[in-house]
Amino acid sequence: APKAAKEIYIPAVPHTIRKVGGKSIELTHSLRLLVPGELDSRVTVRVLSTDGSFIPSGFENKIVKAGSVVSLGLSPNLPTSKFGLHISSDEPLVASVYSPTYSENKTDFIWSTSVPELTPISMATSGLSPQLVFIGGVISIDIELLLDKGKRKVLKVRGDEIATIKIPDGVRSITFIKVAKGIYGAGLIATKSGYGYFPLSPGSVLTKSSVPLSNIRVLTP
Repeated sequence: APKAAKEIYIPAVPHTIRKVGGKSIELTHSLRLLVPGELDSRVTVRVLSTDGSFIPSGFENKIVKAGSVVSLGLSPNLPTSKFGLHISSDEPLVASVYSPTYSENKTDFIWSTSVPELTPISMATSGLSPQLVFIGGVISIDIELLLDKGKRKVLKVRGDEIATIKIPDGVRSITFIKVAKGIYGAGLIATKSGYGYFPLSPGSVLTKSSVPLSNIRVLTP
């Protein structure tokens, strides 16, 4: 489970705008926060997107009570896309985002969780073709793709605060061979069976739910 920290990065949150009866409806996210210590905390949430970075109304220096899970509705008013969150707190906390999704004519949901700083690692991606999202300061990453028949190709990912890249079909594995400091990443997968999320960290696995916070939600009145 993610450790409590004063600076939290959630790189990849899928944002969906669904058309119902000719109207466009922005699906609202639920940001869940827990300050596990004994002191209340002031929390600021910054949205990082390709359409700009900003602090949503009501999310600057927001008081979060210690010891219980707080759910905050988050509607960033963005076009259909992906965005990331940088959460700053004066007390250690844990966080995740629940997002309803709509893909391939199916409703679904996904939990986006915090990730550690990206390091040079390798990950298998056979049959997945994920969308990778990176957030931080200056994004500078070199990714080596291992293709079928042992062929290799290097992709350079560059950006300011946020960058995205789609891993093409036929890639067996990816290796982050050069990673600048202060970058955080995660992957999203959209298939006919629904959405999936995985942090770009050693030992990560594809998930559709965040067990720690959902369990805390049940156990904490």
